[in-house]
Order: sequence, then C-alpha cells, then structure tokens
Amino acid sequence: MSRHWSRGILPYLYIAPTVVSTLVFVIYPFLANFYYSVVQWDGFGPKRFVGLANFAELSRDPRFWAALATNLIYFVYIVVIPIVLGLLIASVIGRAKVRGLRAYQTIYFIPQVVAPIALGVIFRWVYAPLFGIVNGLLQAVGLRHLARPWLGAPETATTAVGIIGTWAWFGFCVILFVAGIQKIDEHLYEAAKIDGAGAVRQFWHITLPDLRFEVVVALIMATVQSLGGYIFSVVRVTTNGAYGTRPVGLYAYQLAFVEGRVGYASAVMLVLTALIMGIAALGRMLGEGREAAP
Repeated sequence: MSRHWSRGILPYLYIAPTVVSTLVFVIYPFLANFYYSVVQWDGFGPKRFVGLANFAELSRDPRFWAALATNLIYFVYIVVIPIVLGLLIASVIGRAKVRGLRAYQTIYFIPQVVAPIALGVIFRWVYAPLFGIVNGLLQAVGLRHLARPWLGAPETATTAVGIIGTWAWFGFCVILFVAGIQKIDEHLYEAAKIDGAGAVRQFWHITLPDLRFEVVVALIMATVQSLGGYIFSVVRVTTNGAYGTRPVGLYAYQLAFVEGRVGYASAVMLVLTALIMGIAALGRMLGEGREAAP
C-alpha cells in the first residue's frame, strides 16, 4: 500500500496546488472574460447577449486604436532600446576583465526587484516640475528654459513614461546578455582575430548569433510587459492615462470600472491577450528554431 501510494497518488498531490491555482486564477478568469466579451453588461445588472457586436465596435473605436498606438511607443522604449543598449554594453563588459563585475550586475538588476507601482511613485518625484531631480539638474547646468512638467505636458508625457520602462528593463537585458556571452567559447574569438576580424565583425558573426536565444527571451518578456501589467501599473500611478499616455490595458480598466462597460472592456482585453499570446508563440518558434539548428 505504501509503494502504491508513493507511485500512484502522491505525485498528483505534489502538483495539485499548481493545478488548482491555475484553474482558479488563470483558466476560469480567461473563460469568464471570453463570456463577458459577447454580452452587454454594466457589472451589476442583467447580461444581454450581443454576439460579436463588441468586437465590431472595437474595430472602429478611435480610443482603442490610439491606446494601441501608445503601446507601440512603449514597445520602442521597453523592448527595442533596452535590447539594443543591452547588446552594446554586454558586448563590451561580457568578455572584458572588469573588476567588480558582480557589483555592476547587481546594480543593473536593482530596477527589476522594484515594483512597477513603486517605480511610478519614484519617478513622479523625479519628474516633479518644482522640486524634481530632472528640472533641478537642468537649472543647475544653465538650461532652465528646458525645464517643464514632464508628466503633465502632451508633448513629453509619453516619452517620460517610456524612459521609466527603458531604465527598468535595460539592466535586465545587460545581465541576460552578459551571461550568454560568457558561455561563448573564447576560441571562436581567437580564430576570428587570426582571420583578421575586428571587434565589429566579431560581434555580428559570433556574439549576436550565439545570443539569439537570450535576445528572444528578452524580446518576449519585455514585449509582454510593454503590453500588459507592467506598463499599466506605471501609467496608472504617474499620469492615469492623461496626455496621450493611456495604454490598452488602462483603457479596458477605465471602460469597466469608470464607464461601466464590462462586456466591451472584456472584448478589449481579449484582443490584448491574443496579441500577447501571439508574440509569445512567435518567440517560442524562434527559440525552437535556434535549438534545432545544427
């Protein structure tokens, strides 16, 4: 009986908490959101089935497309810029004999352990028009005319929020890419030097191809955050979506809890979920292609 218990039932008990939590907090909310997306509901009264009417309205909703365009701007700041800068910095320090490299890696990674809401509060002080660090530095170096309310002006608010994402995800990319570079065989670089390849050609033909998997990981994780909860939290704390900074997630939140359009908000979130899952699937395909390569 003891052997039967350990081999037959006990393994299922170990995975039961994960299975139950996934069903309750992932599968059920997803199915409920799918159901709400095809009804008209204010969150309290009776539900009225409308089929695909919510999605038809979404396709011609200028506020949704404006929010999606804002997400694309955040994609540049949270995904493209950190990956490019991370590759450049990692290619410099990854193979160099840098004293105190562990300390630098720790400093780079600090933004990842700070909650997005806390980052939003911190940068509200950094960007504060009267006593913020940014305007204070500009005044100190004689550029007082450039000081402005960075989070309170339509021409600068989106960029100011995007820079928060760049600061937060740049360090993650550096740490990830440095770890990948340190796994590359040093003999490949020595052979390239013998063949006359300089630093740029070594980067393009050795470093970058061997970092493909790490780049895909950074791309997936940062892209999900540029569309999902990370940018939602930062924007919610800093500007609450004003001055053209509202992403799709915050738009759905305001539809549901401010305008009382839960059904339509569910349709918006379902489309956003499909975008995130599509990007994750594409990244997985790229990663599997790399593993299958000889």
